[in-house]
Amino acid sequence: MSERILRSARGGNVLEIEEERIPSSISVMKKRSKRKAPVSASVPAPKVQKVQKVDKIPDKTITTTTTTTTTFEIVYYANLKIPPSVEFLGEEFISNHEENFVQGLKFIVNKDPSLLPVVLKNKFKQFLKNSGTTREKTDHFYFEGLINGIISQQLSGKAAESIKLKLMKTLNKKQELTLPSAKIFYETSEEILRSCGLSHKKIEYIKSLSKSFYIDKKLNKFLFENSTDEEIYEILISYKGIGPWSVVMFLLFCLKRLNVFSHKDLGILRGGSIYLNERPELLKEIKAKTLLKSKKKQQLKKRNWSAVEEEYVETLSEAFSPFKSCLMLILWRISDVNINVLDS
Repeated sequence: MSERILRSARGGNVLEIEEERIPSSISVMKKRSKRKAPVSASVPAPKVQKVQKVDKIPDKTITTTTTTTTTFEIVYYANLKIPPSVEFLGEEFISNHEENFVQGLKFIVNKDPSLLPVVLKNKFKQFLKNSGTTREKTDHFYFEGLINGIISQQLSGKAAESIKLKLMKTLNKKQELTLPSAKIFYETSEEILRSCGLSHKKIEYIKSLSKSFYIDKKLNKFLFENSTDEEIYEILISYKGIGPWSVVMFLLFCLKRLNVFSHKDLGILRGGSIYLNERPELLKEIKAKTLLKSKKKQQLKKRNWSAVEEEYVETLSEAFSPFKSCLMLILWRISDVNINVLDS
């Protein structure tokens, strides 16, 4: 779905989403032609890094109508501080983060300024520049990213870390603080790998990936860095043990692709549900324009939050293309998910 933003004379924002749906949750940035620039707000821009001085916005709904697109409204509630300028990201925040990522956050905040406090809550560790933790992007870097996902499947973070440490101590001769190479995994017996805590199925998955990196050379740095999101998705999904969620995590954290989204992730569903439930008019519009793939209602037991359908969160994400990854990171924050655990 394509999107654009209109800004009213009062400075409010309205999300607009064309009715054409894109079924895949993996999106590639598409070139747009003849795109009209958004109408500038008449609100004067305040000084940088003085969020506390922004006036409160009265309770109201700002709407715009068109004849060619469906307008999704963002409802601004009383006592919600909404800065009229993306310069409120601040010079320090902008200088600390990667340029493309900052552009994505500016795009998100321009769409919905009420998300700014969530954005500024903490730095985004995964997109910091000059952090001192940047690793060289070799074949092993990408192999390790995929293996991490397989090892962590259906395990707690603590249990997964325990297995990784055993693998490092057992298989790394020089005691490197990274997972063993594809060559080592491929040549190590199943008995030794089982002793480190890996199940038979996970060993089968890892051996298959190891062969593609080490023997067949089908998977490599050049392939990942020169292929589109959709191409990488189709390649990786063909391997046993790698599902849609794992591919999205790989694209986001290893390749730092900025337009991927996983609406089936529980943290994203929670964050998206909170976001939409606080904006009932927006949720109403999305419900009216979203075709549910299943009539079975979302079954989430013992939750202290009201879940909306996955498809509604997916529709919401299309309004923030081509920076859906930035929205995903924000929704994780709203949901209080530890993103560092996902990255590791």
